[in-house]
Amino acid sequence: MFRARDTVRRRAVALELPEPTADPAVFRLVARTAARLCSPHVVPIHDFGVVDGRPFLAVRLVPGTDLAAEIARRGPLPARRVAAIVRQVADALDAAHADGLVHGGVTPARVLLEQRSGHDVVSLTGFGGASLGGDRGVDLRALADLLVEARTGRPAAADPELPPALAAVVERAARWPTAGAFADAAHRALTGRPTTGAPSGAPPVTPPRGTRYVAVTPAVPPAPDPALPRSPGSRWLALGAVTAVAAVAALLVALVGAARVAGDAPAPAAPTAPVAVAAGPLAAAFPDVARLGAGCAAYRPGPGEYVTSQGARPVAVIGCDHGATVPGASVYYTQWPTAADAGRWQADQAAGGPGLAGPFSWTDAAGETQGPVHTRAAPDGTIYTTAAYAERPYAVDLVTRSAEDARRLLPALQLLPAAQVPA
Repeated sequence: MFRARDTVRRRAVALELPEPTADPAVFRLVARTAARLCSPHVVPIHDFGVVDGRPFLAVRLVPGTDLAAEIARRGPLPARRVAAIVRQVADALDAAHADGLVHGGVTPARVLLEQRSGHDVVSLTGFGGASLGGDRGVDLRALADLLVEARTGRPAAADPELPPALAAVVERAARWPTAGAFADAAHRALTGRPTTGAPSGAPPVTPPRGTRYVAVTPAVPPAPDPALPRSPGSRWLALGAVTAVAAVAALLVALVGAARVAGDAPAPAAPTAPVAVAAGPLAAAFPDVARLGAGCAAYRPGPGEYVTSQGARPVAVIGCDHGATVPGASVYYTQWPTAADAGRWQADQAAGGPGLAGPFSWTDAAGETQGPVHTRAAPDGTIYTTAAYAERPYAVDLVTRSAEDARRLLPALQLLPAAQVPA
């Protein structure tokens, strides 16, 4: 692995040079499959090819260290940290297996660790040696070996002593139905507590193939079916009303960031009637608006809605019904005065409280990383997911009944490459 510079896009990348292959066409097919995997824990692949018979992958340069170096420096890692790392590697493997790809070379050195908000964010690399088809048990056994080495500080081949509960999980590693099921069982054995995601053995939720957009969050209980999904711009007003009740005064501390977004705005006015969507920069930025047609309408924010912590208000908002893709889901597409305002709106939502997973970044259709995705639950169980373009004044807010719905919906959105989005 080498640090390199992409002279076309003018950015630093990591250059992976797998072993020479006898069939370049097979390598390209594997690389193309790996590049479209929809998991925030698969290192984004920017480019790939074969030069003079030598294959290469240009991938995101991940700041930080790798798990092998972390184990060498710190020795055995805490159980909760190991459980979190294994969970994220499992997500990457399940995404690969869903597309018929077997990594075949999972090792601590290929698990990259990036620190964000005091937590490990994992990126699995090394897909240049992956294969289409094959035994997924190879990856599950490698994941179990990785767990053992991270928890004990010694390679699994050294047969270190494990607690009985953890040993039982590791011994049957290849027989778990998915990497996620193995991670669930390992989490219970390591921490004594179940995970908050799907039950052990449940099949993973796999986004549609061929997308590079990222949204992976644990499942939460679905919210009641509302008559009309609320706009994301109004949710802080609803929270402000809740905090006025003494019985839930403790909630106020957790929602200070959310209150800052809404400020002391008055109660929202009655919903206004839908307004016909007109052609303009916002409609041009988001093909979904034209694709859904009558399912979209211009949205007029009420008093205090869609106001950033710095006082910026959107130029336009269009809400679209995505119920045909995910029942009960809607998306609000927003044009802000500047790209900085769009980024501030996204940051304000993240400041409103802890996310259900992440933070993670999303990648546009050209493979360019745009910015973080923040997914959180309102007290009524409604799930809000917010993302913004990095250098364009546009953001999207997803309103869904569960985090799994958000996971399914984000990859289904038609989000253009940033270069095609109006500035």
